[in-house]
Amino acid sequence: MEVVCEKGVLTFDGRVVEVFGFGRQDFPVRLHVERLEEVQVNQGGRFSGPFVCFKAREMKIDGQRRT
Repeated sequence: MEVVCEKGVLTFDGRVVEVFGFGRQDFPVRLHVERLEEVQVNQGGRFSGPFVCFKAREMKIDGQRRT
């Protein structure tokens, strides 16, 4: 599965989630589903845009990506 947005690309092959672009730090994030603790989807609001946040065990920074 692949989602191409204006600011980045999100892919999922059934085992690994990969995120390219989107954030303040445009570095790719690659996570195996076994390492994921939580996925947060925020629709955004009046003062913020929508985003998806992938939280993984033992990850120093969250893989937060804005769409």
